[in-house]
Amino acid sequence: MLSGSAALSVYAEPRMSRDLDFVVDLGGFQVPRFVQAFEKDFYLDEVVVREAVRARDLFNIVHEASGWKVDLVVTKDDPYRQLELSRRVIVDLAHAKVPVVSREDLILTKLWWSKTRNDACVRC
Repeated sequence: MLSGSAALSVYAEPRMSRDLDFVVDLGGFQVPRFVQAFEKDFYLDEVVVREAVRARDLFNIVHEASGWKVDLVVTKDDPYRQLELSRRVIVDLAHAKVPVVSREDLILTKLWWSKTRNDACVRC
């Protein structure tokens, strides 16, 4: 599902961003198929993708023609993240049906990221 600044632009005044953020529900057995689907047009590293899936972490791919970066956040196993994924909404963007994080979950995630980032800075 679409998340981050691009998702915010669905609900509010768009702002410039240099990447797209997606939450993906990706299992290790799906990695080869995922890589094959994107390797023609995107730079990506299968080892990095596999490790991110194992750790339930973030990885990115870069569109080679445009330079656009896509951050892919592997969904966590915790109950809230599963609920967040189930509450996604389908939006028509440029004549394509795109799953987008709900408004409420987008706000909660932004607050969580802000708190996490600020807590990390306090420990520096």
